[in-house]
Amino acid sequence: METLKVGSRGSRLALVQVEEVKTLLEGAGIKVKFDGRTFQTGGDTDKSTPLDQANVADNFFTDAVDQALLNKDIDIAIHSAKDLPQELPHGISILALTRAVDETDAFVGRASFKDLPKGAKVGTSSTLRKKEVAALNPDVELVNIRGTIEERIAMVDDGTCDGVIIATVALKRLGLEGRITDIMPWPAAPLQGQLAITGRSLDYHLRKIFAPIDCRLNYGDVTLVGAGPGDPDLITVKGIKALQDADIVLYDYLAHPSLIQHAPQAKCVSVGKRKGKHSLPQAELSKMILDHVRQGKNVVRLKGGDPFIFGRGAEELSYLKSFHVQVNVIPGVSSATGIPSTLGMPLTARDVSSSVAFVSGHGKDEHDNQPQSIKIPDTDTIVFLMGLTKLEAIVQALLDTGRDKTMPVAVISNGTRDDQQMVIAPLTSIVEKVKAENIHQPAL
Repeated sequence: METLKVGSRGSRLALVQVEEVKTLLEGAGIKVKFDGRTFQTGGDTDKSTPLDQANVADNFFTDAVDQALLNKDIDIAIHSAKDLPQELPHGISILALTRAVDETDAFVGRASFKDLPKGAKVGTSSTLRKKEVAALNPDVELVNIRGTIEERIAMVDDGTCDGVIIATVALKRLGLEGRITDIMPWPAAPLQGQLAITGRSLDYHLRKIFAPIDCRLNYGDVTLVGAGPGDPDLITVKGIKALQDADIVLYDYLAHPSLIQHAPQAKCVSVGKRKGKHSLPQAELSKMILDHVRQGKNVVRLKGGDPFIFGRGAEELSYLKSFHVQVNVIPGVSSATGIPSTLGMPLTARDVSSSVAFVSGHGKDEHDNQPQSIKIPDTDTIVFLMGLTKLEAIVQALLDTGRDKTMPVAVISNGTRDDQQMVIAPLTSIVEKVKAENIHQPAL
């Protein structure tokens, strides 16, 4: 029987997690012997620094174990997956990621969370948990706490805190379910409840040993596909192939509806994403993608234009990467470039325009009753996306920066499509012209 030198932190929870991995291997018919080694990480030796401080290293809870791997003092390391840095040290990879036992957070308190009086002290060091606690009850006092699960529970018992937030799975693994007062309603941190087995990147033998318990091998694929500027014929060939291979297609309002005909085998779901009319909040949409991938489905996220030009593709990519889900990206023709090109409007031209900027008409979390100011870049050509409802503010901002009142402005609705509309007028009269022609969103 092969013996593996296994590294972990030294807490009782960490040791229980090592045994859990061994049990999972045995359940998969893999028999190996574990020779356990424990290490003190930065997070173990420093229990006073709040985790939301900027100087806390990304590998705060893995540094010493990572170094032992790189030094070949151990063969593998076993961690709570959420403790891993987003970018692992060079030479270290995740060999396996286990399925989540429980992804929720629990409240351990002397009373129910809903019955906490004003000024009650709730302990946590997590930025995410602090925000969620404050949203549920802004009258409680948040207290930074650090330490093992047992040490944090002791802070409730000795009166330091009226309650603490702890991962439910940690309490279950330690047989402390009886201390749970409430299960909290918010989505927990990425990878909560999962265990990560890390090893040296080129150790393919160990990767094979742990493959039977690696939940990622049962994941489907995620592909962000740019649908192009409007005309369905302007999607890429590769984008069409992705649609043909999809099990689930989540498509935007701006993606031409005929494109889903390329995916007759797939379940196609409209998720909206039109300025001011989001049929599904971004957080729910990202979670929906993750859930389908975990079920082994091949998911295509079909987005208008290009996924990464004001398409919120970066948010979906970041979210999925936080769960160590691989994401494929197929670029699309952005409306910012594709619409002017089809109309014969060069955005740059020698002796006329040597620079171009793409500007969103709306800032993050902007509301119609609290509009944000428009920042005008110092470029020859400016393309505004999602700016129709703020056209007057855009015009005023351009005038305030000294732009010529006679500068030509084009407003194009449904560009490249059969129902395309366009008006061209001088800067000072474009607003009236747009109203007269009854131009609608989406417009460039």
